[in-house]
Amino acid sequence: MYILNYKNKNIMSFPKCGCTQIIKLCTNTSIFIGHNHDFNHNNCSIHSNIHQCGTRSKKENKAHEYIAFFRFMHERIESFYNANYHLSRISDYDLNSFVNDVCSKKGEFDPDYGARGHLKPIVNYDLGHNKKITFIHLKYLNDYWRQIFNEDTSSLKIINKSPTPQRPQTSRKFLSASQIDLIKKTFEKDYYFLNKNISWIPK
Repeated sequence: MYILNYKNKNIMSFPKCGCTQIIKLCTNTSIFIGHNHDFNHNNCSIHSNIHQCGTRSKKENKAHEYIAFFRFMHERIESFYNANYHLSRISDYDLNSFVNDVCSKKGEFDPDYGARGHLKPIVNYDLGHNKKITFIHLKYLNDYWRQIFNEDTSSLKIINKSPTPQRPQTSRKFLSASQIDLIKKTFEKDYYFLNKNISWIPK
């Protein structure tokens, strides 16, 4: 989980919930100019990559509002699989086997495919008992940045893992309705928590 303070807001993001883009947006200020962040790559001149920068630049002001961007578990699982299934550690999984394995382990870390934290239910994070957090689905990221910060981010490039011959862009896999139902049943507490706490949609 990342927390960066941007224009008097504590911006929170979780793995597979747009964290790369959110870190870039929150560090798109003069303070980070020497880091040479760019929306065309994921490098950081100071901390090697954007994720290391997000970890080491963690900053929050407890007097400021907390904003958390999220995705539901079926969206995170599908995203993780499509980003990583070409790697040897999960290449033996077809999507159905992968879903079944993640559900059997409740999203906990499995050394076979290296999902430490990436598929941890958001409800299982230590969010702080006294924090009032505004939860926003990732699909509204651009809307939020435009309405709250008066910044249009819709044209900014989103960098995911580059396609390879083993994982061309056209080979993306999609969850079936039955797989989504299984995920929703397995992670029922996470869906309940997020649906209960969604507290911002575009005007």
